[in-house]
Order: sequence, then structure tokens, then C-alpha cells
Amino acid sequence: MKPLRRRELLMGVTGGVGLATVAGGALAKPDAAAVSAPGPIRLAISEQTHKPFILPLLRLIAEAAGLQWQLQLLPWPRALLGAELGQHLTFGLSRNPARDKVFAYSQPVFVSRGWLVVPKARPIAFERLEDLRGLTLCVSRGATYGAAFEDARRRLFRVEHGGNDLEGRARMLVAGRCDAMLATHRGSAAALERRLRPLRDGAQLQVLPRPLVEEGILFAAAKGSEPASLLPRLDEAIQRSRAAIQALVDSDL
Repeated sequence: MKPLRRRELLMGVTGGVGLATVAGGALAKPDAAAVSAPGPIRLAISEQTHKPFILPLLRLIAEAAGLQWQLQLLPWPRALLGAELGQHLTFGLSRNPARDKVFAYSQPVFVSRGWLVVPKARPIAFERLEDLRGLTLCVSRGATYGAAFEDARRRLFRVEHGGNDLEGRARMLVAGRCDAMLATHRGSAAALERRLRPLRDGAQLQVLPRPLVEEGILFAAAKGSEPASLLPRLDEAIQRSRAAIQALVDSDL
């Protein structure tokens, strides 16, 4: 595959779209979504996303919807801005009041949890937001974690913005620039610990057992834009693919 501008690549349904197939000895009716498949759909995701999980997930949904993605790997602020301008769909965001004014959404594809990661040598007890009073949390630059988190940030704790890569924020945590790191992961605390372990200093970290936030992860497009017209089609594909999506979510990819 040739390198494409802005690190674009095509993925999804690549052949046989709209052809009738033989099933059970009879001519099967072509899938309606496949017959009317448009050309490649521009979809932007963060260039820092965990690709071993996200790329198979997007391929699964494209196949269920009879679509082909023209995937763009962009810095997250650029991905959001392009979606706001109606230039493309985006995937990987959660809802908040500011975004709700701009975007239309798909149904949640899966639930992402924000876990608190601490050094084993400096554990903290966390059961409720009040337990974080006076602490500093390392968070991804540009990320949002919902209205309850934003309210608590103003009242209870402060945040230190790091990069979007997990290893960079882990180094900040080990260096003492924050008391805990907020790391998003779709799986359990144990699954996140397995992901942290190969990182430098990863063996020194532990994930607290209660997530700080839980949010649905969505496709989004500017309200009234051409990409937004695809959201009902994606909803149908997501619904049809729930079992396969859950299998990916439960995997160690």
C-alpha cells in the first residue's frame, strides 16, 4: 500500500459488494446496505489510538454497514475540528454539553472506563470523588471525561495535562508530577495493568479497582452535514454486530 497524504488508508468492504450469493441452495437476497454502498467514507481517528483494537473494530462495523473507510490518522484536535466543519466522520469521542451543541452521534459502540493508576509505592484509597480532594491527576491533553469530572476538577482536585500517549503520562506519574494518572481502557483494571506492564516503569504501577468515569464511545458528525446522514446506517450495523463487538472488547488486543 502506498503512503497516503495525512496518513490515510482504505479499509472495510473491498470486493463483492452488492452481488447475490447462494445460501442454503437458494439465491440469497443481497443486503440492502451493501447494494447502496457509497464510495469510501472519510473517517478520522486519533493517531494515538490503540490501533490493534480500534482497526479491527472499525473494519467489523464497515463490513456490517456495507461501507469502506478512507481512514485518516490525525492529531485529536484536528480530527474533531474537521468533523465540526463537516469534512468527515470521527470516531473515538464521548459526549459532553459543548459537543452536544455541534455533533450528532451514533449509538455507543462500546463503553470506555477511566481508571486511576498510581505508583505501588504511593497508593491511594478511592471510593468516591471526594477521596481525590487536594490531589493532582495526570490526564491526556484535550481529553474530556464528562460533566461530573469537570465539576469535581473545579472543586476537589487539579489536573496536569500530559501527552496523549500512555507511556508519557506514566513517566510523569513515576516522576511525582501527579498523584494518579487517569488512563482510559475499555476492559477491566486487570486488563489495563497487563497493558501497562511492558511500559518502562510499568511494573511499578497499579490500577485502582473502581473506575473514575464510564462513557460510551461514539461516531460523530456535524449536525446537518453529509457525514451525519450515515449515522442511522452505522447504528443498524452496530446493533447487528453487538456480539462480535463484545468479543473484541473482551479480548486482549
